[in-house]
Amino acid sequence: MILARIRGAWALTDPDLAKQRLERLASELDRTWPDAADSLREGLDDTLTLMRLGIGGQLAKTLCSTNPCESMVRHEAPCETRKRTNNFSSVSAGMPTRADAAAWRSWG
Repeated sequence: MILARIRGAWALTDPDLAKQRLERLASELDRTWPDAADSLREGLDDTLTLMRLGIGGQLAKTLCSTNPCESMVRHEAPCETRKRTNNFSSVSAGMPTRADAAAWRSWG
């Protein structure tokens, strides 16, 4: 039910309405799962950025995924860089680390 409400808000085309619905959900979660409510609030504006910019379709799907970043590190990085960044992959799955950023910067 919670996931359906989040997806329902993300499926809207009006970012202000989506934000209102997600804030209402966070308020309801405060009673039973305060950590989940905090997490939802923390990323709330970021999750609606593409909607605010009017970006949809395949581009939005690509930008909402961590796969392009993961692919860049695993397939295009020089072997030495790949070894460095893969060592940090267990820190937080799907989240780039400072080591990843330094490795990407060292390419160019």
